[in-house]
Amino acid sequence: MSEARHDTVASDTDRLARSIAKQLATQNAANAWLPTVSAS
Repeated sequence: MSEARHDTVASDTDRLARSIAKQLATQNAANAWLPTVSAS
């Protein structure tokens, strides 16, 4: 029971991590034209 629940949590976390990474990649691509100074 707890193992199945753990798998669900792990897959939810993985999906969330992928979503965040995808969002960051999209944002970085959109901001790529900005000077690097404003990025940091």
